[in-house]
Amino acid sequence: MQNNKVKQTASPRMMDKVGRSKARSISHTMSDDTRFKPLCPRCGELRCFIHIYAFVFALKTTRAALHGDRYIRGHWLSICPICDAYLLMREFTWSVPFYSPHDMAVICIADYGCVDATSVLEFGNLCFTPNALRGALEMLRKQTRPDGRDGDAIERLDRELLGPTGIPDDDSARAEWIAQLELLVVKWPERIGLAELDAAVRTIIEQVPNVEK
Repeated sequence: MQNNKVKQTASPRMMDKVGRSKARSISHTMSDDTRFKPLCPRCGELRCFIHIYAFVFALKTTRAALHGDRYIRGHWLSICPICDAYLLMREFTWSVPFYSPHDMAVICIADYGCVDATSVLEFGNLCFTPNALRGALEMLRKQTRPDGRDGDAIERLDRELLGPTGIPDDDSARAEWIAQLELLVVKWPERIGLAELDAAVRTIIEQVPNVEK
């Protein structure tokens, strides 16, 4: 099994210059395409989606070779859970989260094909696997310097992330967001602060395509 240690990089919202350059180069080689085909032309598997910053993180970690059968739609890249399994960190002790239309959930590569209702966590209406949440937490820990995120002071609510969760965009949104975090804290088997969990949940939500960011 490969060593899972990676060089420390910036967070998705504060990526280092190398990460941003890589993201821009990927964006420039692919374009939004209304002729998007849902099946991978290589193996016929249903395509999944990943936020471009998570894609760049995985690419820098695995140094995987890229194939050209890929679409970019807004901030999301299409990926194949079969052809891109190594890129998605299959050989590592944890892996990056991505959105699987097949499972209608945010998952990690180890989850693909074996997700059921008893194996998912929920944040509002959004389903995701424990592996996906662990991947988001590990990704953030690798990307950020210690900043006190182990406390309970969460960031200002980003209303653009509410859509996939089903949380109403009204005056009760922040209270419901915090309530959902508190429910998740109870279910998570390790001690974790609300601030760190909040950051990881935002990373999970960002994997769902069509979130306007």
